[in-house]
Amino acid sequence: MAKEEEGKRITLFYPDKKPPAKPGTLGELTELIELIDQEREEIKEFLEKDKKEQEKLDEAEALLDEIQESLDKKGKEK
Repeated sequence: MAKEEEGKRITLFYPDKKPPAKPGTLGELTELIELIDQEREEIKEFLEKDKKEQEKLDEAEALLDEIQESLDKKGKEK
């Protein structure tokens, strides 16, 4: 954020985003809705990633179960 003095008045610039809205205004509500939407998207992405990780874990557990059953059968044969 850069500051530029104009006499006694200071103007603030927000190069990466628009300036914050005044409290209690429609602009503030719009900002909050945008933030909520961003958070919602991040949560969706996290849940999708978590779901993929859980699927990998389930596959690994199934493979371990198969290996254990195979070892149990070989142990009984001896």
